[in-house]
Amino acid sequence: MIRKTDHDTDRPVPTVRRRRARRALLALAVLASLALPAAAVSFLRPAPAGEPPLAIAWAEQRLDLSDMQKARIRAILADHREELVAELKSVEEARRDLFEAIHSHPFSEPQVRQASAAVATVAEELAVTRAEIGDEIYDVLTPEQQAEAEQIREDVEALIATLVERLRSALLSHLDV
Repeated sequence: MIRKTDHDTDRPVPTVRRRRARRALLALAVLASLALPAAAVSFLRPAPAGEPPLAIAWAEQRLDLSDMQKARIRAILADHREELVAELKSVEEARRDLFEAIHSHPFSEPQVRQASAAVATVAEELAVTRAEIGDEIYDVLTPEQQAEAEQIREDVEALIATLVERLRSALLSHLDV
């Protein structure tokens, strides 16, 4: 006889299909978190000959940068490129190690905690570097461009909040929480 509910909690017992869906959603969420550092690295990769890097092209479009500002921002990004690439690679590797620790069998709590702490450490370094770069670029902008940059930040923040809410809703709907 197949149990339809857990007698201790009166919650439905997950079916094989539901468990697979949960695992697939969790894997998708983890893969998305691993893809973000890779996307950031590609954002800073050299563009084809004669074209500005993607970060500069984006800034040029939204902020209407002068040629002098474009050159200064290129120099700032070039000054930080090696450390950004190294830090992004470290974040990607640390997240991959955490993924492996989470999905290893048998599960090892100390290993997961250690891998999680490693992610936090490398993410901290990347956050500081990003803040330094942002501060340097902000000083290049006019007051009007600074206001537009703040609006861009708010737009990105709203987009991220929307994406996180969609992911959370999708996960929770499949977890019956």
